[in-house]
Amino acid sequence: MLTARQSPTAVVVAVKENSREAEELWLFGGKDVQGNVLTTTERIVVSTNYGGATSLEGPDMPMPISGHCAVHIDDDQVLLAGGVDSRGRLMKDIHILNLRERHYYKPSGQMPIAMTGHFCGLTEGHVVVGGGEDRRIVQILSVKDWSWRRVSDLAVAGLYPISLRHGVSSFLVMAFDGEIFAYDEATLKFEKLRALHTQTRRAVAIPLYTSFTPVCS
Repeated sequence: MLTARQSPTAVVVAVKENSREAEELWLFGGKDVQGNVLTTTERIVVSTNYGGATSLEGPDMPMPISGHCAVHIDDDQVLLAGGVDSRGRLMKDIHILNLRERHYYKPSGQMPIAMTGHFCGLTEGHVVVGGGEDRRIVQILSVKDWSWRRVSDLAVAGLYPISLRHGVSSFLVMAFDGEIFAYDEATLKFEKLRALHTQTRRAVAIPLYTSFTPVCS
């Protein structure tokens, strides 16, 4: 890594460079060792053909953000939501990074409720945002018209839960207390699956099946 970071957010992006397939782990913002909130991003490039990893600078975010979430919403775009700014204020902002052009833009509207330490989960046409610091609130964003709605408070809470993609219309959430929930877009509900053997202050991503792709931390 180029910079030691606390509370960044990360996504895994599959890319093709010179006809070779590779995966990039993108890290966004967070805090440095002095506690300063960062605007910087970095790409950790892992070659699937030749092995090895390289850390590269990415485009700076429009503002310093920590404790936010990120999700890869399509081949070319990553969505960032919420977090706290350099003054410690909770944020409602969302930003979209265009991976091809390496620039950010802000869609219309904001999150109805500010959040930090939350998860982002992707289903077909929607981004689900919830949990986090003292929150059981779940908000849903349509990526077609960027409209938000809030659904009933659900039993997924805890600091920095991790979501894993699970098919087209579902994803899993691993909460910091070791519980695992599955979200179903049809019912807008989380079903408790099982608990991990070890409880942790922050969730650790443990792949349940090899086909799952991490989408948020």
